[in-house]
Amino acid sequence: MTTEARGHALVPVLVGDVNANMSRLKKMQVGDLVTYSFQRSRWRKGESVSLGLIVETGKYTANRDVKVLWTDQPEPETEASQHLSLVDKSLTT
Repeated sequence: MTTEARGHALVPVLVGDVNANMSRLKKMQVGDLVTYSFQRSRWRKGESVSLGLIVETGKYTANRDVKVLWTDQPEPETEASQHLSLVDKSLTT
């Protein structure tokens, strides 16, 4: 494991996990399908994960920058995008 610069903080990243790194570099947009970053390994194993749809972006309290409508919640919740991972080809193929 190594770290990468993310603004003023260092975030742990698995060495060689290029797709995870690229997903973190892409700015999340309304309509993106996301899961929590720590659940990527669960997804790869076919285990259940939280899925959400980004419905709004902006600046919110506690350094959160997106609103996510999770599949198990009736209302969107504010989240920090650095804790989320895009559901992309690396997870679905």
